[in-house]
Amino acid sequence: MGYVGNNGTLHTDYEESIDLRTETLGTGAFRNGNTNGIAHADFDQNYNPINSYNQGSVHGAYTVRAGDTMGSIAASLWGDASLWYKLAEANGHGGDLV
Repeated sequence: MGYVGNNGTLHTDYEESIDLRTETLGTGAFRNGNTNGIAHADFDQNYNPINSYNQGSVHGAYTVRAGDTMGSIAASLWGDASLWYKLAEANGHGGDLV
């Protein structure tokens, strides 16, 4: 079972998904008003990237405590401290935080 279409994919990284959302829209019949389709087939529908289209289905909040770092919060939320930059981007910080 899978998906085959002509509208491209939303399985992009976070930065590319933001670029797709903010590009100038055309008047065509395909995604974002494009006049040409982009062939795409997806037979691994168990993979959902974290990007601006799919940020997860669980809503919630996190209260920062003394001693927390972006890395420790990312590790607590997603089990991976290296995803700290996603928290920085989502909260309006540049990628230069450590």
